[in-house]
Amino acid sequence: MTKVTFTAFLAISLPSFHGSISWSTHAFIICTAMSVLFGLSWRFLTHFKHSAAVWTAKVACVFTYGCLGAAAFPFVFMATQALADADEECHIPCNPGYS
Repeated sequence: MTKVTFTAFLAISLPSFHGSISWSTHAFIICTAMSVLFGLSWRFLTHFKHSAAVWTAKVACVFTYGCLGAAAFPFVFMATQALADADEECHIPCNPGYS
């Protein structure tokens, strides 16, 4: 899961270095970055058998999934905006319908 989240983080964050970005892009980058960090700490803490480490790993697991779930909202908004922008740029009827 951390690999997929990191890939999504890179796919969105690298192209955004060249211009101004919207609030949804900022939110997605922050949420996925936090999810990756919590996921890596969760992975690291699962190697220890001490009760405090086990409890902290469970907390890191919850935060990993929470941040990943929170990243879904700005991602949906970005996808909706991309579809709306693509529909505006369409020079031929995108949905011509049946006559």
